[in-house]
Amino acid sequence: MRRRLRAFVVTLMLAAIVLGGQSAGYVGPAAQTAPPAIRLRAGTIVPGVQETIPGTEALTTDGYAPGQQGYYIVQFRGAVQDAWRSQLEAAGATVLEYLPDYAFKVRMTPELAASLQFLPNVNWVGLFQPAFKVAPDLMVNGQRLYRVRIEDGADTAATTQAVLATGAQVSSADGALLTVLADSTQVANVARVLDVAWIDNFFLYEKHNDIGAGVIVGANIANANGYDGSTQIAAVADTGLGGGTAATAHVDVPAARIAGIFNWPGVTDSCFQTITNDGAIDVDSGHGTHVALSVVGDGDATGIGKGGAPAAGLVFQATENYVTVSNICRILYGLTNGYYLTGLPANLNDLFGQAYNAGARIHSNSWGSSQAGVYTANSAQTDQFVWNNRDMVITFSAGNAGADANNNGVVDNDSIGSPATAKNVITIGASENARPDNFPCDTSLTYTSPDTYQAGQTCTSMGGVNFLGTAGQRWGFTTEPLNSDVTAGNAQQMAPFSSRGPTDDGRIKPDVVAPGTWILSGYSDLYQQGYDAGANPRNNSFQSDGWGMPRNAQYKYFGGTSMSNPIAAGAATVVRDFYQKAYTHNASAALVKATLINTAVDLLDENNDGANDNDFPIPNVHEGWGRINVAEATDGTQQYVDNATGIGTGGNFSTQYAVNAGGSFKVTLVWSDYPSTETAATNLVNDLDLVVTAPGGTQYRGNVFSGGWSQTGGTADRINNVENVYVQSAAAGTWTVQVSGFNVPNGPQPFALVVNGTFNTGPTPVPTSTATATATATPTNTPVPGPTATPTNTPTSTPTATPTVPPTSTPTPVAGRQIYVSSTTDGNVGFAFSDEDILRYDTNGAWSLYFDGSDVGLTSSSHDVDAFDILPDGSLLLSITGAASVGALGTVADADIIRFVPTSLGTTTAGTFSLYFDGSDVGLTTSGEDIDAIDVLSDGRVVVSTVGSVSVTGASAVDEDLLIFTPTSLGANTSGTWALYFDGSDVGLADTNNEDVNGAWVDPANGDIYLTALGAFAVPGVSGDGSDIFTCAQAITGSNTACTYSLYWDGSASGFSGEITDAFAIADGATAAMANALVTTTVQQDDATAGNTFDDYDDMADQEGDALAPQLYLPAISN
Repeated sequence: MRRRLRAFVVTLMLAAIVLGGQSAGYVGPAAQTAPPAIRLRAGTIVPGVQETIPGTEALTTDGYAPGQQGYYIVQFRGAVQDAWRSQLEAAGATVLEYLPDYAFKVRMTPELAASLQFLPNVNWVGLFQPAFKVAPDLMVNGQRLYRVRIEDGADTAATTQAVLATGAQVSSADGALLTVLADSTQVANVARVLDVAWIDNFFLYEKHNDIGAGVIVGANIANANGYDGSTQIAAVADTGLGGGTAATAHVDVPAARIAGIFNWPGVTDSCFQTITNDGAIDVDSGHGTHVALSVVGDGDATGIGKGGAPAAGLVFQATENYVTVSNICRILYGLTNGYYLTGLPANLNDLFGQAYNAGARIHSNSWGSSQAGVYTANSAQTDQFVWNNRDMVITFSAGNAGADANNNGVVDNDSIGSPATAKNVITIGASENARPDNFPCDTSLTYTSPDTYQAGQTCTSMGGVNFLGTAGQRWGFTTEPLNSDVTAGNAQQMAPFSSRGPTDDGRIKPDVVAPGTWILSGYSDLYQQGYDAGANPRNNSFQSDGWGMPRNAQYKYFGGTSMSNPIAAGAATVVRDFYQKAYTHNASAALVKATLINTAVDLLDENNDGANDNDFPIPNVHEGWGRINVAEATDGTQQYVDNATGIGTGGNFSTQYAVNAGGSFKVTLVWSDYPSTETAATNLVNDLDLVVTAPGGTQYRGNVFSGGWSQTGGTADRINNVENVYVQSAAAGTWTVQVSGFNVPNGPQPFALVVNGTFNTGPTPVPTSTATATATATPTNTPVPGPTATPTNTPTSTPTATPTVPPTSTPTPVAGRQIYVSSTTDGNVGFAFSDEDILRYDTNGAWSLYFDGSDVGLTSSSHDVDAFDILPDGSLLLSITGAASVGALGTVADADIIRFVPTSLGTTTAGTFSLYFDGSDVGLTTSGEDIDAIDVLSDGRVVVSTVGSVSVTGASAVDEDLLIFTPTSLGANTSGTWALYFDGSDVGLADTNNEDVNGAWVDPANGDIYLTALGAFAVPGVSGDGSDIFTCAQAITGSNTACTYSLYWDGSASGFSGEITDAFAIADGATAAMANALVTTTVQQDDATAGNTFDDYDDMADQEGDALAPQLYLPAISN
């Protein structure tokens, strides 16, 4: 098996720091000493004793000229109070980043530095030396590429010029991030540049290439209980998605559930001479399609290939393209022309921000770097995004660098790659799939398997079932028990390739694990060997088969933490869905993480010794806190606190629980911590403590464990932002849970608690008013971007899903829902409006203008909006009363549906139009077939009503009916099939003008049909006028329609008296907030990211290069 060797120090006049190894178990944090040292990655200094790092004297400075802004360290005497930091800022110092212990990096003049020394709470002020900026494992043998970060607030142009003046070359620049080509002498001089903040190795990101999701982690049970992700949108950043559009993605993710596809091509740089931008297609490894469907795929009719959150929406960010490689990267790193993830940005805030703006609250990433255990700039960026967006759950695969380098039959520690080393993400390792057999392949395929241990075998010769192989055959482990360990069959076992913790600063990683071997999921339908006539002409290769041979043209097998991560991301999606549906609560990232950790299952063969003997109980460096269990996470037995206010240094939060005897009592504390910096040796910034007190007074501290259970005594954890107390047998009585702020230099610090036990009463959840970031200090080490995208003006065949809301038992307006209406005439609701406008009636009973048609050219009588729908990305579907010219589309017919992608809404509406549905293509050609109601269902079908009688292939209807259209394509070439959806005459709507259905909306949570009529109506149980909205509940649809009526919204009582509700939509507040989200958008970047060519057997099977996701940095590339 290929080994990825970690680069170690080739001295740059820096001392090597040898970190002691950690055993496979977790022994808890060391006690805090006082007075503390300052612990930097470059080395440890002790104020007043040793203020430079031995061996780095050539990279020091004696100080700065009078009045010159320079860099210093200010250390306080103890845990940092808000007032102490404020004193520095009030004096004129720029406080940059926290350094452990109790210190900050500060920019100021020598005069100010001298005066600050005398502040009563300041322990020491000293110079921040150039040597402190250099990564201790920097490779300096000859000319190499490096990643250079410029200090926040510095002049980036001037600093870039200063770097160039050293003789180094700047090959690319993205804001404060530079890629620099330099030799050892030049690197030392770059470190002396005043405003250079950090120098690190340039490295490549690697892809960390159901059976697994449904059964082993309990997703099927959660889905059956109604928690299927339908209120959520998950994002995936990966290679590509099927054919690159919503209509061509994959049969298991209908276009209606795709909220956006974004293309990130990247730009050329010193490594990539040319980039062929092929859009969002997935043609090489098929990695992105497989990963995405593991999150949101709904599987076939029998459940095969089903993902964890089969009803969730999807945002996909495609980053892979074909590149030609420069000579320098061929020589330095052995790269060859091929497919690389060129699109991953230098600043990951841009990536996460785009998905967040498109409505995603879960972001799945099956890629990372080989910088094992290190907290990098991208770790800090990821932590920064979650700090600023507390409800964004980000998951990362741990990596596939698990190895047995010394051949002792034990998988080695410390191999988790960045950004999985970030604090605020959920880092996912891989456990084994359960079934030892029954991984069938397609016997119609006649070619031989590419796997070497299946050499010469066809699917037929293997009996229609893949040979699984052993860890020795597939990954090259040579020593027992690893060598003969079969790659599937024991759900209690870790996968040997899965990267192990801890991080370099000692934090417990991975957080949890999920199945990652022989995972069945979607197969991109481009260049499939045996199914397609020819190979990809770009590289003359077929798409990768994955592991073994595919099941069929829709599904194939893959393995790696690339596959365990999306299973966990699907679980996180379902957990957020649970909190939304069960408690109407927008769960924070900390709460979702705490829930998955608290309910995880301790594996029995975590160290791959072949025995289910639990040699290393949780927490440990193999599985972290265990394998996820979605069924328990969503069974409603846990209690929770999602505290958005936070606490500071010396602050406390306490709550109590009445517990019955006879069971365990488990408490999990998680907080999304303030981002750290590459400079720090320990990356916890805000340090909270968990203490649980039993009824008799016995106390348990967080993370003091033995045998998988909490023990008394021990010391407080000063490393992790996850703390657990698990009491195996809880005494009856009142248990007290206390969270306190030990050291909160950048606070206040919000947090989440999940408590699991045998309670005297049922769960009493404590939802907070908001889970978003409070008015706390923003990170100072990197700026917060505001990623945007440019709307395209091309027709799209991408219907998108409307997020569902928690079911309601009564047909009255649901809290949090807003009503959007258009009228047949001009009118006034406290302000004047026109018939081409859309109005919003919010949950407080206030009216506002949502869409001003005249702003975007809808000005004539034919432009009256007589049907609309609001999609979850904030775009609008519209139909108008007559044929008229609309924007750049030209003439649009009254039977067409157009899509409006806004850049702004309200009184200054702006955006672009595209054709969504061409009615004439599918038989809507007469004047009576003018569309006057639209609703896109969650499965992508389109419900419409017409102003008169309609006759199309497969169905006929009159004006009180609804038809349903199942598209096979949309846009300029619309095609599909028609059927009758709602027969109004069956349920009391007469064939009169007044009872013509004028607007319709189908509740995605329960199928109830909401209607408006053209005038006064009277149906069984309810009557009203044309301003009202009424509900047809518990509907049976089709040619024998049945339902129960009730009034939903009284237009007259709501200020809409005298109006005819021409069209309407009902949505929660989040839908309107997504108005700037865009579909299938190309993002321009300032920087490219790198990635290794994907090769199935070598990369996927070797399991340590099984998916290369590129970012701008290149360290040692394994051979």
